[in-house]
Formats: sequence, structure tokens, C-alpha cells
Amino acid sequence: MKFSRVFNLLLAPLSALAFLAIAAGLGTQGLLPDPVAIHWGPTGQADGFMGLNAYLLLTGIGFLALWSALVALELTPVKAKLLRPLLKGFTGYLYVFLLVIISVTTLLQLGTETAESSFAGALLYVLLVPIAMLIWLFLAKPTVEVNQNLVIKLRGIALVSVPTQQVMAMEVATLRGRDYGGWGVRYGFNTLAFIPSSGDGVLFTLDWGEKIAVRMDRPEEFLANLKINS
Repeated sequence: MKFSRVFNLLLAPLSALAFLAIAAGLGTQGLLPDPVAIHWGPTGQADGFMGLNAYLLLTGIGFLALWSALVALELTPVKAKLLRPLLKGFTGYLYVFLLVIISVTTLLQLGTETAESSFAGALLYVLLVPIAMLIWLFLAKPTVEVNQNLVIKLRGIALVSVPTQQVMAMEVATLRGRDYGGWGVRYGFNTLAFIPSSGDGVLFTLDWGEKIAVRMDRPEEFLANLKINS
């Protein structure tokens, strides 16, 4: 069983339950303030609060909703084969990101007499780094490798791998962000698009009906080299 499937079905809910159980236990021992801080101003000083029990209840409901989305993506048949891993990756990333933020900002309030004294929100500036990294990744110019598989990479990370036998056609196309809802990694009109900027690229048509659009320099040269090497 793939790690992603194990995480989505088992590790994700267990990690959230572990946090909720630990936080509830610390609360009953008086180690966490009640109410807890849930919002911080620009200086990192807490300025929004909620009762501990209500906070844990709403947190649990939020993670349950996210986990339900992960389970649905894992188990529900989807015709859009290229869209499923994209949605699974984004939802899983969001799940882990929120779990880290909530866990850290909650546990950093340990030992504080009142939530008003919490500066845990200052850490949120550090936790913005993963968001910046995701933007940096998705706006990168893609690279394409064609051997036994058609592989699309961003910053050296393979995001898509399709057997070349399933590629029915390849053609030069003009790719525009507005056609796919913007720049970056997008999905629209049955097409997974890697489009950091508008311009020429290659459109790969797959045998089950979906397409992959890849923005690149000199797409004609890329296709000519494929014909020479084939």
C-alpha cells in the first residue's frame, strides 16, 4: 500500500486525534489557559480568544471535514485521473500545514497563566515559509522527460508520470493563463496545465481523454527531437 494512501486513511485522523487528546488532557490539568488564544495581531500579541472546549470541538470538526475529503478522493472513482493526485496532494498538504500550525500555537501556550500573554502567533510568520515554497514550486518552469514514461517535473520534483504508450498525440499549442484560470499548476477543460507564463507549449493528448499542457521554450524543437530519437 502506498504511503499516501496509508496517510490519508490512517495516519491523518490518528495525528489529529492525538493532538486533540493531548490538548484536552493538558487542559484538564490546568496546563493550558482557558480560554485559549486563537488570533494574534501584527506584533504577535494575542487579541482573539475562545473557550478551550469549544476550540477543541471546532478544531475536531474542521479536521473531520478535511479527512472526509481525503477519504473521498482516495476511495471514490474519478474519471479525471490527472486531477485526483493533484487534489489529494493539495488537500494532504493543507491538512498537515493546519495541523502543524494549530498544534504549535496551542502547545506554545503551555504554562501561560492567561491567553492574553501568549505570543505564539509570532511563530505564524515562520510557518508562512511552506506557503511561499509551494508558490515557488508551482510557478516554476516545467521540464519534460520522455523515455518509457512521460514525466513532468517542477524544480526537479516529478509531479506527473504517464506511460508513453498512453500518449496518443503531441502538438504545439499557444497556452494562456486565462484559459485555465491563471498561472501555475492548473486544471481546466479536461486538461492539467503547467503554465508559469503565457506562451507556446506542447499539448499531450492521453488515451483516456485528458490532456497535459506544458509551457516551454522552443516546443517545435522539442517535438522534432522526439521524432529523431524515436
